[in-house]
Amino acid sequence: MIEKTVIVADSSPLIALAVIKQLALLPQLCSKIIIPPLCFYQAISVYPYQRHYS
Repeated sequence: MIEKTVIVADSSPLIALAVIKQLALLPQLCSKIIIPPLCFYQAISVYPYQRHYS
């Protein structure tokens, strides 16, 4: 069995899933998720703004 890996190179998918409250889908789709540090920081800095004003 091949282990599935997702590498998120852009914060847009994370932000989009957070906005629609579906981040829980990621671990259901793959066994390992790799998020580069810059992508992580972009996502956590943008998401509170999106949540507050949406």
